[in-house]
Amino acid sequence: MAKDNWTFDIANPKVLAENADCVLKVRITDANKEAEFLQDSKGAYSPVPGTKLQATVLKILHGNETNREITIYNPGGKVLIKNVIAFYPFTHQIENMGLNALSDEIKNTNYISFKNTSHFYIKPNEEYVFVLKQDDRGNYHILGGGYGVFRQEPVIASTLQDYKNVLTGIPLFF
Repeated sequence: MAKDNWTFDIANPKVLAENADCVLKVRITDANKEAEFLQDSKGAYSPVPGTKLQATVLKILHGNETNREITIYNPGGKVLIKNVIAFYPFTHQIENMGLNALSDEIKNTNYISFKNTSHFYIKPNEEYVFVLKQDDRGNYHILGGGYGVFRQEPVIASTLQDYKNVLTGIPLFF
């Protein structure tokens, strides 16, 4: 089973798709340079930031998405140090990381990268197939990080097996 405290095997495309709300082929139209800490409808924040992506839906492989333009969050990314300090509610965490000792110039111009073993950087103007889960605010999140990201092989995919995972090379199937 893949790590990162999942209750199911995120490295298995079939299991991942069974736990998803939809599987979409998209073209990334824009990708934020900085990740953000996301808040749910109850006011709780995720400890892992997400990088906001704008995408055009090219094909629905599974699910019922009706919008042509959607917002997707890729788990992880770079966060400005001053925003990390503002996010963390416990001053001892900031002190333990030594962030409070940094100059304002460094806090305002340097970043901390948040990523796990399954992180994959998404590039603008590229096409991907994403396995997605929708949160209680209607935002989509890539399920399993890079395990939920697939690319076409060859250029014109005719079956699901022609979409390969970007981390494992395992074909998409469900």
